[in-house]
Amino acid sequence: MKFDYSHQENWYFEHGKHQSPINIDDQVATTWPRGSALEVDYQNEVSLAHDSGNGLEVFVTGTAILNYRKFNLVQFHTHTPSEHQLNQHSFAAEIHFVHQALNGAKAVIAVFFEIGPANPILASVIENWTKPNDFTIKLTDFIPANPAYYHYLGSLTTPPLTEDVEWYVIKDPVTLSQEQLAFLEGLAAKNNRDLQPLNDRPILYHE
Repeated sequence: MKFDYSHQENWYFEHGKHQSPINIDDQVATTWPRGSALEVDYQNEVSLAHDSGNGLEVFVTGTAILNYRKFNLVQFHTHTPSEHQLNQHSFAAEIHFVHQALNGAKAVIAVFFEIGPANPILASVIENWTKPNDFTIKLTDFIPANPAYYHYLGSLTTPPLTEDVEWYVIKDPVTLSQEQLAFLEGLAAKNNRDLQPLNDRPILYHE
């Protein structure tokens, strides 16, 4: 389903005041010493890469251990510009790795992109995404060398905007080239949801 980002006020809103995305402020975030490191075991095979109508969407598999619990990777997709902000700074793009546990719980690992050297993993996706056969990418290379992250409870950023989604937003960005950004924007420019109020939610930081 294609979403009208120009009229987000008309989106179907399921419930709640704990919505995403948010501005992540280091002045508000508190250290989370009992948080766990991100443990990802992603498979390299891509079963489908396509334009969902709202931007690039890639179906992949794998697992992640998040806050000591196992989640299954479902897909990843991109937003241009970034949906979250860090200290009121917006990045060129943001990638979301969407996970679901066996009990239905949802979790998203988010990684920021800034303009710089071309991203080799994204280059492979762009090169192969229209081909009918499956292809492989080293998916874990999307994760920065320093996987320090912010954690908060929010929602999906597209309708029905379901809440109780666990967010793990990695602090350090990775790079993509201006040409790669132009490709993503050619699929869906400005496919980012407006920032939502924090509403007294805690933001935890794990290094």
